[in-house]
Amino acid sequence: MGWYVMAMADVMDWLPKNHSGRNEVLPIFQSLCQGLLKYQDRDTGMWYQIVDKPAAPKNYLETSCTLMYAYAMARGAQRGWLAAEYLEHARRATRGVLNRQVDLLPGNRMDIRGTVQVGSLGGDGGFYDYYVSVPVVTNDQKSIGLS
Repeated sequence: MGWYVMAMADVMDWLPKNHSGRNEVLPIFQSLCQGLLKYQDRDTGMWYQIVDKPAAPKNYLETSCTLMYAYAMARGAQRGWLAAEYLEHARRATRGVLNRQVDLLPGNRMDIRGTVQVGSLGGDGGFYDYYVSVPVVTNDQKSIGLS
């Protein structure tokens, strides 16, 4: 879902205001962002790997999806596609990652923890047990690229 919502935010930047597709993408983007808000973790500001099942066994707060949702919401708020309050939701998410998943290291380096190694819709992908059993890694490109 993170890749999807980020792509919509990026596409909106490139679609001319008079392009017919803009009127199709914008409400989907807004609806998805609105739906995500009800699953943003109250304590951390992050989102769970399986977004709509925060209390399910083995589910965990995941870094890359949190940063992807934050990116999309921040861009949407900055461009006026979403209400200004979405920027604060993006900030809360980013602070959650910084406070819980980033380790500052000597030599001005850092580690970013808590990123799923891979998520696939093929093979076993698309099933709960698959998504919560994929290894969680440190310094995965999905999180490094978004931070």
